[in-house]
Amino acid sequence: MHRVIVDPEMERVLARFLNLLTCMIPGSFDHRRSAVDPVWKSAAELYGALGAKRGLAAGEIVEEFQIVREALVRMLFEAPPARYGVQFSLADALRLNRFLDSGVTHASIGHTDGLFFALFQGSGVSSVPTEKLVAELEEQLECLEVEWTAVR
Repeated sequence: MHRVIVDPEMERVLARFLNLLTCMIPGSFDHRRSAVDPVWKSAAELYGALGAKRGLAAGEIVEEFQIVREALVRMLFEAPPARYGVQFSLADALRLNRFLDSGVTHASIGHTDGLFFALFQGSGVSSVPTEKLVAELEEQLECLEVEWTAVR
């Protein structure tokens, strides 16, 4: 696998994705669960499609999503919820993993769809997204952020 150099503009977009995706995780544990799920899946798919446009292989998208899982597990061990008077059960751990797994799955779907449509439309896959593409992605990301805000 190769690594793609990330320019500052793309870094900003990726930071927005990370913020949006991680903000949704607590909602997967409470009454908002059914409302969070479709937004989570859409955001993960868009993230995967962006990965295809960034020239990443499918495994690299999965790898990036796994970094989020690893960070969460590290945080749970460094600052266990019980320390703050909250119980984190085995059922909660399984629910968290299922939720993250659905993100990985939908990011993979988005990546595959992105490659398919690039091939189908004849645009090919570049390793550096164009300004127009970044603007379109930011617009879609903004819509997802608005949906998430409505769920909160």
